[in-house]
Amino acid sequence: MLKKKKILIMLGNDKFNLNLCQKLYDISLKNISNCDFVIKPDIKKRLILKKKKHKIFNNFNNINKKNLIEDYDTLINLWGSRIFTKEDLKYFKKNINIHPSYLPYWRGKNSAYYANLNQIGNGATLHEMDEKIDTPNIYIRKKLDVKYNENGFKTYLKSVKLCLEIYDRNIKDILLNKIKLKKIKYSNKKFRVFMKKEFPKNKTLILKEKGIISRFIRQSLSLDFPKNKIKVILNKQKYDLSLELKKVKI
Repeated sequence: MLKKKKILIMLGNDKFNLNLCQKLYDISLKNISNCDFVIKPDIKKRLILKKKKHKIFNNFNNINKKNLIEDYDTLINLWGSRIFTKEDLKYFKKNINIHPSYLPYWRGKNSAYYANLNQIGNGATLHEMDEKIDTPNIYIRKKLDVKYNENGFKTYLKSVKLCLEIYDRNIKDILLNKIKLKKIKYSNKKFRVFMKKEFPKNKTLILKEKGIISRFIRQSLSLDFPKNKIKVILNKQKYDLSLELKKVKI
């Protein structure tokens, strides 16, 4: 009798959001009975792990290749930073990645920043991996609006919430082949990968002293009084605006 193969789950590398890692772990165990995990030790020691019969590996590279072939047929990547090679992926019949954007928008890192900056493409996607970065052979994707007055962190939190929802609702059906892959057309030029080097260094924007943005900041601060807060009108919508500048060491 053939041995029933298991599912290998790569669980996040996000120290910034351990609550997210915990929720992804809990949702995985709720929906998938025959799974093992790859969790880095510094994340693992801070999670509440269930007493279940699953293995936890510290690193994907530490798993014996023979064991990969004999024990697993599916790979799920949940917030992991590893870019899998063709060699990695050939061990699995099926693989699934979760990505916090409406692919093919904002492939790569810092998707919430680009979604917020451009006010398009926020959402969540479950898709198939290849050796490229977040290319869109898609199982399911959902779109979110980006409001003009929301900041990047709000955009990020909305996409994270939606990622958890679509993973919880759909992972069983994907594993049972009830949800099929769909090929989404995209242009490498329009939907290119945005890498970390394109993200503003140290989250710092360098402004010209007499530029239009510097003038806007100066004008906003000049009009900011306790009982007379500045308002801005954009597309016939009025917003309250408050700015605070604090000097920091460079």
